[in-house]
Amino acid sequence: MNKTNILIAIGLIFILVAAVSATISIYSNWVIREVKEYKLTLEVSPQEIALGESFNLKATLSPAMSNKQIDFYWNETKINSNFTDNNGVAILTWTPSTVGFYNFTAQCMVP
Repeated sequence: MNKTNILIAIGLIFILVAAVSATISIYSNWVIREVKEYKLTLEVSPQEIALGESFNLKATLSPAMSNKQIDFYWNETKINSNFTDNNGVAILTWTPSTVGFYNFTAQCMVP
C-alpha cells in the first residue's frame, strides 16, 4: 500500500497582549496600572501524515489561564475553536482533505 504524505508546515504565532487593571485611590489622582504579558505558542504533531489521517494542533497560553477561547486558523481561514484547560492548553484535531503544505496559526484574546 502506498502512502501519500501530507507535509504540514506550521506557522508559530506569538501574541503578546496586555491586560490592564486600574485602581484609583480616593486620596490622590494617581491611577495604578498593572500590565501583564501573555504568550501563545502553537505546536503540531505528528509533522507528517498520510492523506486521510488526522493530526493535533496544540496551543499553549502562558501564564496558564483556563477557559480562554483559542481560535485556530488555516492560512487566514478560521477552522475551529477550543477552550484552554487548567494548564492553558487547547488542542484541536484536524484532518486535511488534500495533499499539500499547510500553515496554521492560533489567536486568543486575553482580558
